[in-house]
Amino acid sequence: MTDPVPHVVRRGQGAPLLLLHGNEVDHRFLLDLEDLFGEHSPWERLHLDLAGFGATPALPAPGGLPQLADWLGRVAGELLDGRPFAVIGSSLGGLLARDLVARRPERCLGIALLAPVVDPVRAHRTLPPAEVLEPDDALLASLDPEDAALYAELAVVPSQENWERFRATALPGLRAADRGAVARLAADYTLPRLPDAALEELDAPVLLAMGRQDAVVGYEDQLALARRLPRATTAVLDRAGHNLHLDQPVAVRDLLRHWLAAVGEPPRPATTVGTASVRAATSAPATLRRLRRGDAPDVLAAFASHPDMARQGTVRSPEEAERYVARLLDAGVDGRPSPHEAWVLAEEGRAVGLVGVTVDEAERSGWFWYWLHAEARGRGLMARAAATVAQWALTARGLERLELGHRANNPASGAVARAAGFVPEGTERGKFLIDGVRVDVRTYGRLRSDPWPAVEPLPLDPGPER
Repeated sequence: MTDPVPHVVRRGQGAPLLLLHGNEVDHRFLLDLEDLFGEHSPWERLHLDLAGFGATPALPAPGGLPQLADWLGRVAGELLDGRPFAVIGSSLGGLLARDLVARRPERCLGIALLAPVVDPVRAHRTLPPAEVLEPDDALLASLDPEDAALYAELAVVPSQENWERFRATALPGLRAADRGAVARLAADYTLPRLPDAALEELDAPVLLAMGRQDAVVGYEDQLALARRLPRATTAVLDRAGHNLHLDQPVAVRDLLRHWLAAVGEPPRPATTVGTASVRAATSAPATLRRLRRGDAPDVLAAFASHPDMARQGTVRSPEEAERYVARLLDAGVDGRPSPHEAWVLAEEGRAVGLVGVTVDEAERSGWFWYWLHAEARGRGLMARAAATVAQWALTARGLERLELGHRANNPASGAVARAAGFVPEGTERGKFLIDGVRVDVRTYGRLRSDPWPAVEPLPLDPGPER
């Protein structure tokens, strides 16, 4: 049986931003956030009705949460078409958003989670008591009894204004939901495994916003989840329940604006020429070129930029910087060319990073490595540089396999590897002894036959043949 065709409401043009609603409501619940985006926003917002909700037909039996997550994975694959993306998820949509990103972390630009489900099993949740802070019996009495019951179920601070937001955004989906689909989902509201372990090295901004009075999913489990995510921002909003952005519309929009700023300008979409995908040129000044002896002062500056650069070697003086560069450029004692292919990531004429491949000619393989000046981090430059050099090594350089490894306590390096198209291959347990502690190393590989990753490449100047 074919998948239900999703109903998608599109707003704007640009990089895809997928918005996923929660259980029983539909896309209109988050369509309320459209006022965040101006006419020239770089995002194309994809407001999706999940299967069985709104205008998207229900899944066939069994129709549980595992089937819904798999369906979303397939649908998103078609909607995103390999492009980098961001996602906003509310309630169940917050769980599905994390599951979706765990399936393609290298393409994720950012995740915003509003009152997200952490564990679908209610017995596993830490919940505050249900309470209504300021009851408004007169308001409820003025409503249709069925509408009043639906509204009162989650209203923390009921008011005429809050009801109007609920009536416009939540009530239409509650009325349109396929009750059979809701029942089938409730009968298997679990996942074979939660997605969050796969996100512990995600190098993308994450927002978790919760209501302090949310008796459906709570806020303490979300705070615990945030501690596992390297770039998480959290907020627990008082006088707010599970309908978070309806209860605190101003605060939630401020948080989302901050998150969008942290995500930054998304990559421009690709254009297609024949069968080849050609990504639009970028106005960013960063380029890749061969390492030169004159780069030694910039190498010294990069090693002095952050203590974690000590992982890359010892460069503490101009002399040590010159020796570092010479080691990468000079021929060996046997007169053979250097096995190191070293590429400078240059910005405004300054070397701010280095991407290298140490070649094993006999095996037609290479050990891949990279580092970046601390001031140049957080803008996705290294992911683009690594992807570009890896593609060069596997095509123009004629290699067939690339390998790399990073310490398990350096998740940012793993995020770069995945963004550059490297596939996790395992863990070398206790490989290094550092300050008396054994440290695991995560290993990755990329083959010539692996697909080009969904990042925008950097201009690469091959320079003279070596």
